[in-house]
Amino acid sequence: MTRVEDSFRTHAEALGLKETHELHARGLVNHVHVEIGIDSSLERIAASAEFRPALDVGLRLQYRVATGDEPARASVAWGKEGVEFLERLSNDISVEVDDGSIRIAMSYAEGATDLILRTANAAGRYAPVIGAVDVEALFRATQAMADVVHAMKSRAGKVPVAAPLEPYREATSRFAHERGLKFHHMPFLLFGNVPEAGILIALRRADDGKYRMSARLSPEGTGLKGITLSDTDHAGPDWVEVSGEDVEVKDEAFADRFVVRATDTDVATGALGPQFRAWLLGVSDRGASVRIAEETIELGNVELDPKRRDQVATQAAELLDIARELFAPRASPYR
Repeated sequence: MTRVEDSFRTHAEALGLKETHELHARGLVNHVHVEIGIDSSLERIAASAEFRPALDVGLRLQYRVATGDEPARASVAWGKEGVEFLERLSNDISVEVDDGSIRIAMSYAEGATDLILRTANAAGRYAPVIGAVDVEALFRATQAMADVVHAMKSRAGKVPVAAPLEPYREATSRFAHERGLKFHHMPFLLFGNVPEAGILIALRRADDGKYRMSARLSPEGTGLKGITLSDTDHAGPDWVEVSGEDVEVKDEAFADRFVVRATDTDVATGALGPQFRAWLLGVSDRGASVRIAEETIELGNVELDPKRRDQVATQAAELLDIARELFAPRASPYR
């Protein structure tokens, strides 16, 4: 074992990380998903700490100052822990921030062949030794980075709801309470498990900056087992790799809009009855993408209408009704 490997593994183990492959490790640090590794081809060591679920503040850095689409929200989310982290981070360590993660990296000089371990300098900064990879500095910064993410996750409930989503907050919160579901307004999520299904609805900003709704419904029972469905606009080139046989549905409008494969075509034909087909077509008519895979119905790209303050609640109720009416296990008449 070289000193490079020994040093990396010692520090990874001290943080509670497990090596996934040579000079790369991942795991939980302060309940945060962390990954760190050395890329010798790029002569750099890099680490990341993820927000799970991702934030919704448009977080980014401007000259090492955190900001976002709504700066006041970003300031609350980033907090004093984030400010102190950036203040202590050496200029020799690059840092990137977005709603998904914090990422740090350190390049090392060409020809450097060893790792130099040292304690923090008098300033207490996470600073590297020039001309070498300072693993200890990077792992200290990685610990601090994970602590920042943990603090931000704990503070998420104090971040105001995004202005474009405020119209939907009250009705969604009320629906969650009535149905025994959970509601988070940052990021905007309605989720949980009820007798008829597991459900997740998320409002996320798209690349064009507008918010859209996506939904996942996993009905109880096995009515969707072995079935894969996609609308023809989103089937993609990987559809040929989907397992199962093509299912022919004797419904011209449905067949023009969707492609279906199943491990048991008789089961699929039974599941795709008139009511379910009509509902899928209706969802597609509203502009949503539709997919069924692994016994889960997925809707995406649903346009939001701020005049419909109950839109999220209405969509959730519609999904749960479908789960209950079409897929809930029926009691045996012989019981």
